[in-house]
Amino acid sequence: MSFPDLSSVNATTDVSELLVYVNTLTGGAAMPTVLAAFFIIAFLGSAFLNARFRGVFRFDFCFASAGFVTLGFATIMSLKNGLLNPIYLMISIVVAILGVAILLLSSND
Repeated sequence: MSFPDLSSVNATTDVSELLVYVNTLTGGAAMPTVLAAFFIIAFLGSAFLNARFRGVFRFDFCFASAGFVTLGFATIMSLKNGLLNPIYLMISIVVAILGVAILLLSSND
């Protein structure tokens, strides 16, 4: 299997052309990995800030906030053709809805 050459990419127009090229090389696995890493970073950042300012770690709040931030990032990524498969946008929508459901059903201690 031959991969497209880097010289065939017009990187002078937009940086996203390089990201599409990397996603093509990895068989579509690069951008979902970036999306998952973004979710983990947003979750941990929210958890540490929540623990620092409130003194309590709330999983439901951290999960919901990370889900919404990841949904926004996935929406931006899906605007460029070839960057993110639409199924991953749908997965991020489901994660955001699940986060809101967990947040609403949790007790307000």
